[in-house]
Amino acid sequence: MQQAKAQRRTLWRSDPYRSDTAQKCHRQVALLPGTDGALALGIAHVLIREGWLDRDYIDRYTLGFDALAGRAGDFPPERVARSAASAPSRSSSWHIDYWHIPPGGDPAELPACSGRPAVATRCARWPACRRSPATGATRPAAVLLSSSGVAEVDSERLYRPDLLAGPDGRKRQPRTINMSTIGAALADAQPPIEALIVYDSNPVAVAPDSRMVAAGFAREDLFTVVLEHFRTDTADYADYLLRPHAARALDVHKSYGHLYVLANNPAIEPLGEALPNSEIFRRLAAKMGFTEPCFAETDDQLAAQAFRRSGANGELRLERLKQAAGSGLDVPQPYAPFAQGGYPTPSGRCEFRSQALADAGLDPLPGYGPPHEGADSAAAARYPLAIISPRRATS
Repeated sequence: MQQAKAQRRTLWRSDPYRSDTAQKCHRQVALLPGTDGALALGIAHVLIREGWLDRDYIDRYTLGFDALAGRAGDFPPERVARSAASAPSRSSSWHIDYWHIPPGGDPAELPACSGRPAVATRCARWPACRRSPATGATRPAAVLLSSSGVAEVDSERLYRPDLLAGPDGRKRQPRTINMSTIGAALADAQPPIEALIVYDSNPVAVAPDSRMVAAGFAREDLFTVVLEHFRTDTADYADYLLRPHAARALDVHKSYGHLYVLANNPAIEPLGEALPNSEIFRRLAAKMGFTEPCFAETDDQLAAQAFRRSGANGELRLERLKQAAGSGLDVPQPYAPFAQGGYPTPSGRCEFRSQALADAGLDPLPGYGPPHEGADSAAAARYPLAIISPRRATS
């Protein structure tokens, strides 16, 4: 960001919270929580009104643009300002500053955010629609929600589907329980769930219908093991609470909101009886009588296998990552996966209008619905505060 500012780029931040990132930007649009979709509609409105569109890209690689344009027509900047509590002039200035890229300039990367409200899914479709296909920005850049597919990871090698083969050679399919329905599963699944291991999660606190989840974990006939550093809500229901040692674990992190692959090197030797999750499962597999060689592989051996598909020697790639720990290795760039279309949709195009959603009886277009308890709701008069959970600063 500092390099971009030195090159006289204008940086904007759309965030209700004055974060560290916002403080490094030239301007901030402080939206009311949950109104991101309204701003996105306003941006689309101005793009279409001003003709800042790549018609060639629209014709070649998109579907349903006219329907999208009709919906965006109902959201001029003035309406957006009323919905999102930002002045009309600032809303219009956002469009002009952000979209008017000088000749030869590089389009800005637009980090999109995940959301949890009921309207979040529909709103999240708008940033992608406004930024990439209509303006042709996918050719040199793209909306960044997740770049996890950039790093070529050998998932087949890591997940080992070959272990599902039974004695007769036929593939066995283990029962799968959705984490978001763990409460109902603990209550009604047949055959009943009799034992479980919880790691890297706190389902009693985060899974939907927490009362049902807590009741399920409270079953006297359920054997529960929790691997956790802290006494979480779920740990309160554990028959055994094992304290894993994350600082001792080797791990590799592929890209998500960036274009790097990172190694997590062990920081210290294990303390007391603490073990990393991987070693706990290795020992459990041995006690259960699994004799396949993979159940005895070290963390280094497992991590090296992640890179086999890329054609590089996995052990050498892992060693390079470990030596670059803290800075990571760049994934080959530029990253523009849809510059020539190839969208993962039934049509292979960017579908502004989704026929699959229409067939399911849902709104086929990206849209905006105000938060159920937003500033204009009946509840706002009695409960005027909108609580958000910003990322805690670590420095």
